[in-house]
Amino acid sequence: MTLKRALIVEDDPAFERLLSQSIATLNGNWTSHACQTGTEAMELLNAPDTRFDHAFVDLGLHYISGIQVIQATHARIPEVPIAVVSVISSESSVLAAIQAGASGYVLKDDNELSIAHAISQILNGIYPIIIALAKYLFRLASPGANPATLPLIDALSPKKQRFFNTFPAVTVMGKRPN
Repeated sequence: MTLKRALIVEDDPAFERLLSQSIATLNGNWTSHACQTGTEAMELLNAPDTRFDHAFVDLGLHYISGIQVIQATHARIPEVPIAVVSVISSESSVLAAIQAGASGYVLKDDNELSIAHAISQILNGIYPIIIALAKYLFRLASPGANPATLPLIDALSPKKQRFFNTFPAVTVMGKRPN
């Protein structure tokens, strides 16, 4: 069986270990390569023999943002699904990540079991997103919707944001849309 490779771009060593361990324990012969900075990830992506089957990218990186890493990964290896792993859950950040090429979103502040489950889902083609974003996307895609008139979730009061973020992530089955 061919060994599958996952790219992890994460500046928090403890969380990088959690991701690496979650990936290593899954069936499917997965191995991971970790980069602690966006610069390191960009250098790796520019190497001619670079190949990954999945990427996990933190948004809050120093010097080069996670969004830039997602864009570069998607440009270099467009068929590779990319999941965001971040504490940043603002709607605008999630939308920017999706526009850059991300196909899933995992919040770092979930418990370890939820994170491991989300990683397993992602590697099996099920892409989690936070429920608040799912609701926004459905409103955005509904017939007659005018994106200019839809308020961003970021504009909600902190109390309403906490309410939306108390729900577990929902999952969307299938491949990342092109």
